[in-house]
Amino acid sequence: MKIKKLRVERFRLFADTTFEFGNVNLLVGPNNCGKTSVLHAIRAFFLLMHGHVRFEGNPPTAHYHKRFLTSLEEIVPVPDLNELWYKQQSGKKPLKMTVTFEDDTNFSVILRKQFGQIHVSAEDLPQGLTSEDVTRYLGSTFAYIPGLVGVLVEEPFATTARRISLATQGRYSEIFRSSLFQLKERDANAIEKINQWLDNLFGVEVTTISFDMEKDEFVTIKYLQEDAKYDVVSSGSGLQQIIQVLTYLYLTKPKYLLIDEPDAHLHSSLQARLGDLFQKVASDLNAQLFISTHSLDLIDSFSTEQVLIVNSTKKNIRSLGSDSDLIEAMVKAGVVDISSISRILTSKRIVVIEDKDQSILKAIDKSLGNLLFPSKSPCYVLSSMGASNFPAVAEIGKVLSVLSASKIKITFIQDRDGMPDFIVENFRKSQEKHGIKVKLLGRHEIESYLIEPSLIRKAAKRADHIISTKSIEKAILAAANSLRAEAQRMCLLTARNINRRLPKKLGKYKDKELEIKVYEWFDQLDLTSLNVVRNVFPGKELLKRTLINLNNKYNIGLTREKLVAALIKKHIASDLQDMIIKLTKE
Repeated sequence: MKIKKLRVERFRLFADTTFEFGNVNLLVGPNNCGKTSVLHAIRAFFLLMHGHVRFEGNPPTAHYHKRFLTSLEEIVPVPDLNELWYKQQSGKKPLKMTVTFEDDTNFSVILRKQFGQIHVSAEDLPQGLTSEDVTRYLGSTFAYIPGLVGVLVEEPFATTARRISLATQGRYSEIFRSSLFQLKERDANAIEKINQWLDNLFGVEVTTISFDMEKDEFVTIKYLQEDAKYDVVSSGSGLQQIIQVLTYLYLTKPKYLLIDEPDAHLHSSLQARLGDLFQKVASDLNAQLFISTHSLDLIDSFSTEQVLIVNSTKKNIRSLGSDSDLIEAMVKAGVVDISSISRILTSKRIVVIEDKDQSILKAIDKSLGNLLFPSKSPCYVLSSMGASNFPAVAEIGKVLSVLSASKIKITFIQDRDGMPDFIVENFRKSQEKHGIKVKLLGRHEIESYLIEPSLIRKAAKRADHIISTKSIEKAILAAANSLRAEAQRMCLLTARNINRRLPKKLGKYKDKELEIKVYEWFDQLDLTSLNVVRNVFPGKELLKRTLINLNNKYNIGLTREKLVAALIKKHIASDLQDMIIKLTKE
């Protein structure tokens, strides 16, 4: 029986929030937003309900066995019971968890603090319950799997009762070998499935699973890698984690998989493949899947219909896909990915850039103290893969503002692309009419900011060549001279693209009039000025030709990558420094 909804009232970070679930549910959000608490709530519901609905009277009627809890382990492992309640307000109102199953049947479990202990009850059980109903709703097994770390160097064999006890507490690493041994005895096909996944992910397979009740004290598990056998304790934490999880799942065949950050010990190249693994295992077991994660790679392996952004301030939380067709369309079109949406909803501030390649901007940001890109940044940097996609991103921002119930601020950073000065103000006004706040780069494009004589001089010095600043400036201006016609053509093209979208009241030009005005403006430029050519001439090509000029003359092998590697704060133009700093403070 699948869970359709979970409502948590006064539980941990949640005052009153209802989650709507599907078959596969990926819980994402920043640290301490309540992702793990959602898993704990589902786990607690079944632990507190299972085995405690009893039938009394004639005819038999279902009653919940009210009681005081002897351990907080049945709910959440916290040192102080007050921490279970929203804002630790345990003395005011009860804590309540309500599960709605797929046929709209509701069960609620209620916790009250009485005499310094937790009293648990379940009021208003569904009418007409039979013992078969109770088994169907509350008897299904679940697996709560926290982030696992390591295995015991030696593991004594654990009986079934011991394994169940430790598994309920999430202590899978202490029973891993015993569980795998029992799985081998019970279901050899499951071992084959596990080995298929291990071979696919790590290129290994488990070959030795042995324990003799009469002779052995410890269970032996070995795996084969490149024709050599190793004890499982010698493997990496990522391999150990995946073997443990798969072993427990195939052994117990739970109907609810509650998995907390399974990507924690895996390289990013493997994280994306976890999504496929767990979805196929859940399908294999006909189980409902719940995963919490921070991994962008894992998030992008799921669909928008499967991703829920956890926000404890919201009353209702549904999957991204159920809230907007636009988001689904943008994801499919490649304008934005699912991990970007999740980061946007948690940061509430987006900086949108044109280029997919963020390497130069990241290097510039790093030299300024990592203001934009780290997870601690108040902004999320999103590539729109072209300024033509800015309106679509702006629409996504509007939709996400509705979903998050708070305004999402979007700032678009656009390449200048040789935009003539006389059209800049009208361009900004036209963008603002469409709800797009644009900041124009002072120079042609981001590569233009690498055309700094001091930076080029430093990179050359690293290659044991001393080049004067004057020689570098000459190489830049010589490259610009060879690009004059191309630069003029691009200025006209940029102006035409802008003018085409301008309304008449913002000073739209006729085609011939615009062409004459652009040529007049270009002819008045001082093309002997380093600042002018960096602002107006195509940055990528200007940088490329400048480096060719210097490499041919000095035989030094300068590249864009070597300039990026040599970049420090003093090489960054003041206009770009000011823009980045303001973006993080607006």
